[in-house]
Amino acid sequence: MTELIYSNLNPYNASPLFQEASGRGVLINPPAFPMTSEELDLVYSLPYRRLSHPAYQGGVPALKVVEASITSHRGCYGACSFCSISLHQGKFIQSRSEKSIRGEAEKLAASGKKTITDVGGPSANMYASFCSDRSAMKNCRRQSCIFPNQCQHLKASQKDYSELLKNILSLKGIKNVFINSGVRYDLALLEESFIRDLARCFTPGQLSGAPEHVDDNILKLMGKPLIKVYDDFSAKFYSYSQKAGKSQHLMPYFIVGHPGADDKSENKIATYFRENKIRMRQIQEFYPTPMTISTSIYYTGQVPFTGELVKSEKKLSVIKKWKGKIL
Repeated sequence: MTELIYSNLNPYNASPLFQEASGRGVLINPPAFPMTSEELDLVYSLPYRRLSHPAYQGGVPALKVVEASITSHRGCYGACSFCSISLHQGKFIQSRSEKSIRGEAEKLAASGKKTITDVGGPSANMYASFCSDRSAMKNCRRQSCIFPNQCQHLKASQKDYSELLKNILSLKGIKNVFINSGVRYDLALLEESFIRDLARCFTPGQLSGAPEHVDDNILKLMGKPLIKVYDDFSAKFYSYSQKAGKSQHLMPYFIVGHPGADDKSENKIATYFRENKIRMRQIQEFYPTPMTISTSIYYTGQVPFTGELVKSEKKLSVIKKWKGKIL
């Protein structure tokens, strides 16, 4: 079932799916086609008030975190096994025009917000990425454009995103532009100048990244790059931060208890933290969530596309023990 669903995520070649259940059935229509920049600009030009509904007396505390942030694009082609963003937003990046984004930044500045806390999307530096071969795009059935290797048709220039951030920073009334969305570090490594700009101008003291694990087999099951790729990015980021005279940090995210995990694999995280003196420990326990590949592996005991058998730890007490050893 999971393989069938993931094979029909491309709106250009997907088929409707139908599942019978107890004399009734569920019809799943193909995903919507990606929006054009003009269509997305129109959506973001609507007169949003950037306020919580009056029914929430006293406001919504979580709104404070994003009230000075800007969504630059939708979609993600990373397709990590534990994530369902590609099912919700699609894998084709739908980017707003620079004019639209600058216009929103100007409105924020006019309202007194001199610091833009974020300009991004599911993965911030996927902005303006696109497939260079429209025929290949319409026939594509890959889940990810970058795992296990980057597709030859993917154009993921980091320059467009970096220039966008610089142009927003140059606007009257804007003092700071930061990135608080996660940065895809394997893409950042495509253009080292982006890492330099990131360290010099656009990091608010700490920058989020998601290596998720250190064990090669677990990372393969997750659909993530090897930890050495993150280490390469980390070294360059800290080097450019030092050259810029800034004391700032990477905030890596990790998952314990992902399908395939055992004592040996989770101990590797603890060793990695100790050896790299990592103190900001953003660690979450794996929980099966609907529609993800990892959840399918968790319940069926096998990878849907290959049939590879994988064991999953089902006892929460064991997973918490692993987490406790890391913390």
